[in-house]
Amino acid sequence: MLGTFAKSLLVGAVQKGTGVPQSGPISTTLITTGVSLMLIRGRRPVGLALAAAGGLLRWHELEQERQAALAALRKQAPSADASAATAPR
Repeated sequence: MLGTFAKSLLVGAVQKGTGVPQSGPISTTLITTGVSLMLIRGRRPVGLALAAAGGLLRWHELEQERQAALAALRKQAPSADASAATAPR
């Protein structure tokens, strides 16, 4: 239990230091469990499936974050008037 706590602190510190966004607990669990199972003979297909599902879920999370950031940027940007750009000078 102490090892798991220390590992989560280390991962959190590395993520914070490198600027990698925090991932959700479900996607992290799927990926780490999948990788662990891939290392066990006879469990590789199950591990690969779990890691792939975790990666897909993480990709979906990142896509939602990106869409939210783009929507926030669109709200902040002033709407440019197209007629001002084509007006004679």
